[in-house]
Amino acid sequence: MKVGDKLFILFLLHFLQFFLKLIKLMMGVIIKILYYLYEEKLYQGPLILKVQVNFQIHQL
Repeated sequence: MKVGDKLFILFLLHFLQFFLKLIKLMMGVIIKILYYLYEEKLYQGPLILKVQVNFQIHQL
């Protein structure tokens, strides 16, 4: 095998690992949203998103 082939295979493995982690995170959020809908509560979302939105509003 050439060095380029090994690097490409390594890249594919890392890309697939990243993609699978992203899918797991999305499934976790979907499950949490469905749970909050079942409990008839409002899903607040991650706190970091609230802080970012508040910071952007204050800059305007």
